[in-house]
Amino acid sequence: MKNFFLILFVLIGIAVFSAIPISSLQHLEFLRDEFSVEGTPQTGYWIYADLKPDGTYSHVEASEEGVTCVDDVARAAILYLREIQRGNSEDFFVSRAREALDFVLSMGLSNGDYYNFVYENGSINKNGITSRPNADWWAVRAVWATSLGSEVFKSIDMDYSNILLEKSLRTYNLLKKQIQNGLLDNYSDISSVFLLACCDLYKTSKNDEILKTIEQISDALMDKSENPYKNFGLIDEGNEDFNWHSWGSRQLEALAESSIILNDETLFAKTYGIFEKLTAFIISSGPVYRFWDRVDLYPQLAYGMEVFINSTFSLNKVSIHFKDVKKAEETSIIMELLMSWFIGMNDLQETMIGPSNQGYDGMEITHVNKNSGAESTISYLLSLSAIETLPEEYKIYLSKDNKVLNPSLTVEAEKFDWGLSPVEILQNTSYSGSAALSLNGSSGIKEEMELSPLSYGIFGVFGKGNYSGELSVSIRCGENKDKNTINIRNEKIVFLGHIAGNGEEEKFSIGFSYDSDESIVLDQIIIVPENPVIYSENLDKTIYISPDENFLKEVNGKIFEMKQNKIQTDTSERVLYKKYDDYTLIQLSGIFNNDGFASDIQRTRGNFDNIQGTLGAGYPLEELKSDLKINEFMKSGNENQYSSISLLFCDTVPFIVQTDDLNNFRLQNQAIEFEPVQVNEIYFLGSANHGNYSSEIKIIYEDDSFKSKILSFSDWCSGPSFGEKIAKEFSFRYESNGNKQNINCYLYLQRVKIPEGKVKGIIFSDSINTHVFSITLK
Repeated sequence: MKNFFLILFVLIGIAVFSAIPISSLQHLEFLRDEFSVEGTPQTGYWIYADLKPDGTYSHVEASEEGVTCVDDVARAAILYLREIQRGNSEDFFVSRAREALDFVLSMGLSNGDYYNFVYENGSINKNGITSRPNADWWAVRAVWATSLGSEVFKSIDMDYSNILLEKSLRTYNLLKKQIQNGLLDNYSDISSVFLLACCDLYKTSKNDEILKTIEQISDALMDKSENPYKNFGLIDEGNEDFNWHSWGSRQLEALAESSIILNDETLFAKTYGIFEKLTAFIISSGPVYRFWDRVDLYPQLAYGMEVFINSTFSLNKVSIHFKDVKKAEETSIIMELLMSWFIGMNDLQETMIGPSNQGYDGMEITHVNKNSGAESTISYLLSLSAIETLPEEYKIYLSKDNKVLNPSLTVEAEKFDWGLSPVEILQNTSYSGSAALSLNGSSGIKEEMELSPLSYGIFGVFGKGNYSGELSVSIRCGENKDKNTINIRNEKIVFLGHIAGNGEEEKFSIGFSYDSDESIVLDQIIIVPENPVIYSENLDKTIYISPDENFLKEVNGKIFEMKQNKIQTDTSERVLYKKYDDYTLIQLSGIFNNDGFASDIQRTRGNFDNIQGTLGAGYPLEELKSDLKINEFMKSGNENQYSSISLLFCDTVPFIVQTDDLNNFRLQNQAIEFEPVQVNEIYFLGSANHGNYSSEIKIIYEDDSFKSKILSFSDWCSGPSFGEKIAKEFSFRYESNGNKQNINCYLYLQRVKIPEGKVKGIIFSDSINTHVFSITLK
């Protein structure tokens, strides 16, 4: 056990809670504003805030919805109310909670329902599908806030508590009529938030009918945990096909709180069993966006991680309630490990928090979306609020340097090599990455892959094909192999078998065999560790998560070293150059790793922006070719010969442009080296996808000294933000499905001035959304 202090904490129920300092709310205060609601001033929070090039933020209205909403203001109220509950009774938190609750009440109707959005002109959005009264999410979040508010304000202002109680009961009675099979509209996600409201409402009202509703919803949620994917700890959200998402999945939090209200230790034990499995999945995969007929890893959201942190916090409370020291310790450690996602224990090893404690809006496979609206910021602060309550001794588990040694992998099937197998690529936006493989008869896929020397479960994601029945599946990773017979008749995500890696890069392959001429459709391969392993550099310990055995186990040291990162590569290439007047033009084809162009006759050829799949959007090649000059008299800098080459000029600066095959490289730590040449300016032809990016480059001189510079490129569809010149403007782009999209896109010229000298190389950093098409020296 984490020793005497926690045992004392559990057995006599004494805890010293630290509070969120007001200074932590800087960005939330920026989002806080006075709004008119039908002519009455109310305080709410801006839904969105976009990051500007100077590092500040601007408020943004939600298109066709409004500027502020019950959904977000209710969550802000819950943040402040929880702080008051945890001993933070400063006037600041009381006043902030009250003004947020007043906003929520101002959006209510006499029958207990709620509108959601307010337009910038002060009128309520009464007809929008995400705003009109419909006993929907915003009503459920509102009653959660007012129910908790009624409980908290009992000791502060009884009259206000009674107002909140009366409004909560009215909404409770409205929503209760929507219950089907124990759930609101038969959905478990929205029902879990309603159940949290019921738990808070019962504490104030002591109404036996509400107690029965708590029992009813708890039983129904537990029923939803029995599904084909229960070994992942996923509770089915939908009432037809299986569906689960991280955002809003508060089922475990609600079940934990219910077990306290019902004083039901059996319910707690069952909930904890689900929690162990879900923890293993989330630790290895991150806050997966959605798990349904495929796995959508991204975007990963602060909202999704907050749900797991506060579910763990509720289980921590229940552990203390039932005096279970071991589970109190486990949940404390897990909370800190989950919180580490915000500061760097994630796929990109980047922070999800800004300097003003803004929670960033999301993480994609290649980048962090650093816009920061109310939902993401409040979600981070709700997580921080929970973490602050833990005993100090557990803070050692919170670290940006924690690393999952055997993370889950979700690989698009079309990214595998299928050799001579009878395989066809299917293109459809219903597939992950907009593509899938159609396989016939005996087929196989393979890829070089590095898996840790531990066991993994391998799953196939199947789309709708002609064949339905049994498949023989053989899996191999190096010398390790497994063979099974599976059935793809019903489930879309099917267990294929087990495999163990060797910690070395080796061939990973899956073979399929069945006796039919009909096709099967394979969308993804999911590789999930059976026991996720975290190395804490802070502690120099390895932490095993074992949902079917002893849940948490620590051993000293790092048990193995993984050499490969999922995204980064390190490429070094010696390149040639050609001379043109006063310019030296670098030939980069040896390090190109991306095709950014599509054409009218090959509309799905290019994939400039989608690193996860094989299909993406691309620049129109025909518009580029109209500006290219063919030069046949360019002398090589390394050989006394002449060759024909395509040039694009921006002002007088010439660039070599490749139009066939690969034609640009994403920055992934590449290094280029060439014969030394006298240089004082370097010109880059490039752009970025999914935002504007700056990264460091190192200019290497002949004497091995170097100069660091910043290379910045704007998004290919936004126009220049870093002082670039537009080298080429395009009137449209080709989308991944081959359709023309009529938006302007650009290639930019970026100039980097350096101290003059003989330069022999350039080293790039990792900025995978930055693309370089050409480099010219002067």
